[in-house]
Amino acid sequence: ELAEEAIQYLGLSGGDETGEILQQIYDGAQDREIKENVLEAMMLGDYQERVLAAARHESDPELRSEAVELLGVMGANSELRELYDSEASSEVKKDILEGMFIAGDSETLSQLVRSEGDPELRLEIIEYLGLVGTESAMTTLNELYQTESDPEVKEQILEAFFLASDSETLLGLARSEQDPELRSAAIEGLGLIGDKKAGAALHSLWQSETDREIKVAILEAFFLRNDAESLIEIVRSETDSEIRREALEYLSLLGSDEAVEFLLKALEQ
Repeated sequence: ELAEEAIQYLGLSGGDETGEILQQIYDGAQDREIKENVLEAMMLGDYQERVLAAARHESDPELRSEAVELLGVMGANSELRELYDSEASSEVKKDILEGMFIAGDSETLSQLVRSEGDPELRLEIIEYLGLVGTESAMTTLNELYQTESDPEVKEQILEAFFLASDSETLLGLARSEQDPELRSAAIEGLGLIGDKKAGAALHSLWQSETDREIKVAILEAFFLRNDAESLIEIVRSETDSEIRREALEYLSLLGSDEAVEFLLKALEQ
């Protein structure tokens, strides 16, 4: 622990000489934990080139991954892009994408989601765009959804909209999407977001929807939101007996005081 603190203080002290000392400790260390501490100290001291060197040449996969993550913390956007373009391993590329996410580099992620040929990496990039959640990231995802033909990719984009809590876009797609499974995925996203705006979107959908399967998907979304009030309202007003039965089933699964009280009263009638 004392050695760890000493290494950290070296990083905070800064200067070329300290950078050389940290590099010597890193090169001579056999213990992975010490090497990790040195990498963190290099990050604290803003020794970006030294961290970059570890990200490029370190033979230990875990240490290399740590170096890439620290480059993200340091906001080394151009260096991470350079690493990505020169890297052959998809596993290392995943680490680099995580570093870009940590750096909040939506611009590079937006470029890569259009150019990356590896389907698995593309899905990772889409997820990170949702997690970054910037306006430019959402614009990219919207444009990608409109031009994409692969249902798996479109479903991942819908999940990204959920990660970004973009209930407005999910509502629009829940209304306009022709594929029933993708519509249901958009509705599920609204249920998982859980804020008032998403709740209002679900109510709006319910009022205009006529397709039974989609209505069941909306019921599930109310369930995901723990929204006993909306489910009770549907049980009271719905004329379709199967839909009412589904709503009652979700109420029983909720188990909240409000749901249990309503179900007990229903049994008494």
